[in-house]
Amino acid sequence: MQLSPISTNRLRHAFTLVEVLAAIAVLAFLVLILVSLVGQSTRLLTRGRAQTETLQTLRAVSHMMSRDLQGAVLPVSPTNQLSLQFAQNPPGVSSAYRNPDSVFWQSSIATETSHSEIAIVGYFVMWDRSNASNPKGKLCRYYVPPTDLQSYQIYTQPSAWISDTLIGANAPGLQAANYKGMLAENIIGLWISFEASDASGNPLTLPTPFDSRVAQRLPNAAVVSIAFVSPTAAKRITDTTPITALYASGPNNFISNLPQAIREDARLYTTRIMFKRSD
Repeated sequence: MQLSPISTNRLRHAFTLVEVLAAIAVLAFLVLILVSLVGQSTRLLTRGRAQTETLQTLRAVSHMMSRDLQGAVLPVSPTNQLSLQFAQNPPGVSSAYRNPDSVFWQSSIATETSHSEIAIVGYFVMWDRSNASNPKGKLCRYYVPPTDLQSYQIYTQPSAWISDTLIGANAPGLQAANYKGMLAENIIGLWISFEASDASGNPLTLPTPFDSRVAQRLPNAAVVSIAFVSPTAAKRITDTTPITALYASGPNNFISNLPQAIREDARLYTTRIMFKRSD
């Protein structure tokens, strides 16, 4: 029996099992590539959005810090060792709040001025170890109004007006304390350097760490650098030692030397803030 021309033509154009399986394999490969590209694009978008949000927060923090610094005041007599003080990494503050820098001073920004217009303020980074397996870096602001007679100790305890105990009471930055004092999460480093010049514009050498009772003046400017990571990278931090060990390298070398797991998602925000008064 001979096949008709129509039947022969149909058999000639049918796909073999091998061809069908090959087509399925190629299609699956293309789908995997597409899914991978979509996933990568989503991750990049999420990372970019998180970085943008953090930068917006840090710009707001920079504005707040600028206002606080521009309100910084010294005693009528700058040589007075028992009055107002601008101190970087003061001795009463432990390394828990020096990552690597902290700074505290008095500023004429108090909203309730029945006692005084001068409040005590400060900025620092602390590691929240509530979850021991995933410590969180947080940027915090210390604020004590002159009406807080218990914590406002610049006049009653001029040599011990700032301490870990006072920071823990007024800016713990923890969930248990409703995040009091916390400004931003996923912050892993804060560097503050100071600049000053004389009336002729010649640069002056300032004490390190800066202390207005030693310098007997305020700086002309502060350079503030803040290192931060994305929320995704923050979840990969299990030990702070590889991070804190790099603080001494300075902000410009800090990011490039971070562990690979977080380096790609780490960024540095730097701003320069001018003081309104320096002496």
